[in-house]
Amino acid sequence: MIDYYTTPVLVLENGQMVEKEPLTGTETATFEALEELEAFFTAAGISRIPYRYQGQVSSMSCKTLRYPGHAALMKAMRDLGLMDLEPRQLNGVSVVPREVFIDILGEQLCNPEGEDVVAMRGIVKGTKDGVPKTVSYELVD
Repeated sequence: MIDYYTTPVLVLENGQMVEKEPLTGTETATFEALEELEAFFTAAGISRIPYRYQGQVSSMSCKTLRYPGHAALMKAMRDLGLMDLEPRQLNGVSVVPREVFIDILGEQLCNPEGEDVVAMRGIVKGTKDGVPKTVSYELVD
């Protein structure tokens, strides 16, 4: 997951390939079966697909869903260097900040009794037979 928060995000905007900073573009997302979520750009989801559809699709993006405030929290940790891959010296010992961060965070996030929820929404807008059309798909599992 941390790779998704540190890797530039590819999207299509007005037919052009654009790089977005991960953890930006935050917006509210609501699903009937869930509490309010926030959506933000990450390198997950469509990955390199914009290259395939550049010139055929005007806009394409994908956002990750998490609890409100998650993007700001993770961005602050990233900006502090906690997700860096470059080793640093700490009391004469070489440490990789990301490895320490994952070790500590993993313990805090582990909840064997908790349940994961998957929520997805796909929205396709275009023209069919000369008429503007929008089709939306939603899944909560």
